[in-house]
Amino acid sequence: ALWLLARIPERGARHIQAAALDANPDIRIVALRATRRIGADVIPIAERLVRDKSPAVRREVALALRHDASPRAEELWAALAQQHDGRDRWYLEALGIAADRQWDRYFGAWVDQAGNPTRARAGRDLVWRSRSSRALPLLEQLATDNTIPSGERLRYFRALDFHPPDARQRSLLAILGTPSGGSAALSPVILTQLDAKSVKENLLVQAALQRTLAATRGTTQFVELAEKYDARDQRDELIRTALAKPNETAGSEAARLALAWGGAPRFAALVLGGDDDAARRALSVLGRNYRPAVDTIVVGVVLDTSRPVGLRRWAVQSMGNGPAGTQRLLRLVQTGQLSDDLKPAAAGVLFSSNAAVRDSAAKHLTPPASTTLDGKTLPSILTLAARVGDANAGRAVYLRACAACHVAQGAGLDFGPGLTEIGDKLPKAGLYMAILDPSAGVAFGYEGYEIRTREGQQITGYISSETESEIVVRMGGGIERRVPKSAITGRTRMDNSLMPQGLERGMTEAELVHLVEYLSALRRAR
Repeated sequence: ALWLLARIPERGARHIQAAALDANPDIRIVALRATRRIGADVIPIAERLVRDKSPAVRREVALALRHDASPRAEELWAALAQQHDGRDRWYLEALGIAADRQWDRYFGAWVDQAGNPTRARAGRDLVWRSRSSRALPLLEQLATDNTIPSGERLRYFRALDFHPPDARQRSLLAILGTPSGGSAALSPVILTQLDAKSVKENLLVQAALQRTLAATRGTTQFVELAEKYDARDQRDELIRTALAKPNETAGSEAARLALAWGGAPRFAALVLGGDDDAARRALSVLGRNYRPAVDTIVVGVVLDTSRPVGLRRWAVQSMGNGPAGTQRLLRLVQTGQLSDDLKPAAAGVLFSSNAAVRDSAAKHLTPPASTTLDGKTLPSILTLAARVGDANAGRAVYLRACAACHVAQGAGLDFGPGLTEIGDKLPKAGLYMAILDPSAGVAFGYEGYEIRTREGQQITGYISSETESEIVVRMGGGIERRVPKSAITGRTRMDNSLMPQGLERGMTEAELVHLVEYLSALRRAR
């Protein structure tokens, strides 16, 4: 009724004024909205409601001031800001929406009234949300205030991202020049946010970079900063990280960058150097970064009959860490270059790949027997589902066969879907189907993709996050790869699951039954 009354010519304003005095805050809110709807001046009603006892009404007053150019509007916004209690995030966001395009006016009026605007958490919230140039020195102050908890201080660094690049850069450099900004805790944050190209010759930045690289060796942060600042003098350290952590994100990314910076001869020397452990580590991490230089190294080991057969099998298995290596292994099989003692290892890789690779491999290799370790051919799923296993024994099987990709009860790597409550989601027959035929159903969000890059790399995994500028691919073993979209030449969704076929061949029939019994018992606490 109020909406209609407000639109009556020459009489609507009277009804709105009455509604603004109503005891019901919802009616007072509608009075504000109706004023805007009929195009009337919102300032008089905003003045009446600016100190309303209801935060919801005051939020509405703030929204009514959005893009209002009158001098009174900034004073009303400042009065609303003074009433922010630091606990109502919706109130804070309403103030932010209201100040759009007029941050300097609105925020400036509040700062002039507030005295010390950063003294209380509510004031710091407003500084954090502000997009005004007057907020920058306050953000610098907050980011370096050691009396503020470190977690809260980091949010002020993130707030700088919403300010113009040149101003943000000046603030970051100013912070870096303080004792707090130059600390081990804050230097990495600042270096990550700076535009590396424009500050590459800055002595303050270079000193902070060298300190931070020395303190973060062996971590993904070390790799990211080395790449961002083109620190090619760190190539040997990248290779050390790759060898120390071949099955972790830090090691895989370190190898990728070292190879991009001409590190292939160093990896080749490690593989050919006679130390089997170092060679295996190098082959593992090279398999995740397959490219022409890597192919020369890995295939050289595979075809070199003078090398230990165990190392050559390892090289074959490393080729299965990505689609490019798998395709190369298939070509070796097709051209008859693979020796008989390596064919079982090749079959294990190729018959765990997609249908096209399996079909091609079947013309040259004998598929691994569809039996378990004890040589038994499995009965039907319905027969298996009727059996009762030992859940305790099944947990040991899980830790051996599944924990490399799944988390259950806090144990395992976070790559595939979590299994902590899988017993609530799938019956035993469904669990057997998921193990024996993983491509029959792929969980939402875990669809596999093959990403091709300008460097000639093929990256396989699922997309864990995506922005306008990059995607993050989560690969086997929980390894993450950030790929700039500018470097991507193709993206193809895979038809098959990322979970390999044939996992049951690595356990006895009894162990398979125990595993399903354990998984079936993983349920939500009642």
